[in-house]
Amino acid sequence: MTEKIKMTAKELLQRYAEGERNFKDADLSNENLAGANLEGISLEFADLSSTNLSNANLKNADLRFANLDHSDLENANLSYSDLKGAFFIRANLKHANLSYAKAEAHFESAILTGANLSNADLSFAGFNHADIMNANLRNAKLSSLTYFIDADLTNADLQGTNLKKEDLEGEEFEDAELTGIKI
Repeated sequence: MTEKIKMTAKELLQRYAEGERNFKDADLSNENLAGANLEGISLEFADLSSTNLSNANLKNADLRFANLDHSDLENANLSYSDLKGAFFIRANLKHANLSYAKAEAHFESAILTGANLSNADLSFAGFNHADIMNANLRNAKLSSLTYFIDADLTNADLQGTNLKKEDLEGEEFEDAELTGIKI
């Protein structure tokens, strides 16, 4: 296992401003990057646990296998990002934009209230115990390996998705928009 490279938010922002984009294996845990413009950054395998990334721009970011457990990503832009294998356990993703993201990630017990997951690839994503109320999942790519066990999808918009009965254990669909859903 590769050792993480401890870095402060100030150092990351300075190096990013100088044109550096590859921060693979960086340890930015518990840092404050709220509102930062980090479009196109590579944080593959990075430790971003308990980091404040609210309102951050992470569009087209490479966050493969990154640890974002307990992080605050409220209103963050993660559109078109690669989140394959990333961990968002107990993360706050309220109103985050994950549209068109490769979001084959772990969202267990995450808060995704009002999040935009439209057209995202959720083929291997886990949303067990997640709060996905009022979220937009229109045309999201789901598979038999997308899990929503005990997830709350109240008022979620799932138009154009393809759900399987075996993946729907304990979900709550109260007032969810299910028009066009294939079950």
